[in-house]
Amino acid sequence: MARWDLLGVSENQFPKIRGSGPLIVGGGRCVWEDFNKLGRKWDGDVLTVNDITMHFPLRVKHAYSNDKFMLPRWVSARRPRYRINFEESINLHSCNEAKYQWPFPGHGSSGLNACYVGVGMGYSSIILIGIPLDNSGHYFDPPWVQTNFEREVPQGRVTGVRYWENAVKIFDGKVKSMSGRTRELFGEP
Repeated sequence: MARWDLLGVSENQFPKIRGSGPLIVGGGRCVWEDFNKLGRKWDGDVLTVNDITMHFPLRVKHAYSNDKFMLPRWVSARRPRYRINFEESINLHSCNEAKYQWPFPGHGSSGLNACYVGVGMGYSSIILIGIPLDNSGHYFDPPWVQTNFEREVPQGRVTGVRYWENAVKIFDGKVKSMSGRTRELFGEP
């Protein structure tokens, strides 16, 4: 059972929405390699995080961001061929203002909070791709540009940072990852 009390929230505060799946897709440089490992196919729901929403080539059911201003813009900027091919209506989720507003504090990263949303929607098995929690950069960055996740969550101390300690307890084995430090933390699917 999820320990939502560790975040100071209760399930009765959650938006009333449920789904099946999901694949949670972040914008890490490894996203395409992770997607290839899955055979570039997925039958369940897809929840994208931040700007990867514009470019992920499957039907997207949910999109999450801590950034309430950019989230609707990323959905609106989704590649036209994906919007046409999938005739999708994407549910917007955030810890800030959105159609589905979650009571999470928004700490950590949008990827972490997207996982909270997945567990909060009742998903019993979640796979992360493109959320390595390392400095490898984003999917659109040139090779020399890095991110700062290792500074935010120091290498070798993932379990020493309160919000990741809480996440392990809250996820209760439901979240697995294809790459990076999140794979080390949550295990492989």
